[in-house]
Amino acid sequence: MQADTLDAALFIDAKPNAITVGATGYKNDSVLQSVTLGSSRNLALNKSTTTSEGPLQSGSFAVDGSKSTRWESRHGVDPQWISVDLGEVTTIKRVVLNWENAAAKAYRAELSADGSTWKSAYATTSGREGIANLLINPTEARYVKVTGTERTTQYGYSLFELEVY
Repeated sequence: MQADTLDAALFIDAKPNAITVGATGYKNDSVLQSVTLGSSRNLALNKSTTTSEGPLQSGSFAVDGSKSTRWESRHGVDPQWISVDLGEVTTIKRVVLNWENAAAKAYRAELSADGSTWKSAYATTSGREGIANLLINPTEARYVKVTGTERTTQYGYSLFELEVY
């Protein structure tokens, strides 16, 4: 018998989550385990943001905790970016991006301790609208920057929330 532990940090919303685990060697048998979030705290909530030039909606809307507001970059221009200052160096394990329809197809997430020297933490060329849960190697950093290099629409980049854990 093998026991696995689920990390509460893997779950995005603060609600019970059902996990079904199949049992090897058994047909149609499974175990249902309710998982509730632990003490994960969004480190980016209401923190200071900086964006590429001329956003149509402020970067502060991407860290305000509301899924009805958003950062919106200039339309039709690549690349565009948003950065959040967490206020102090801390261990970062996960970044959650909640994209609107005008999402990034190609983008990267970078981390920095000083706001000038950046280390790549994640990159993709197959991004889409909705929630992207980026699990990264635990890294000490104060700043998180998301740079879009290719859009999914002719508009700009539109991010409901940028969360850091």
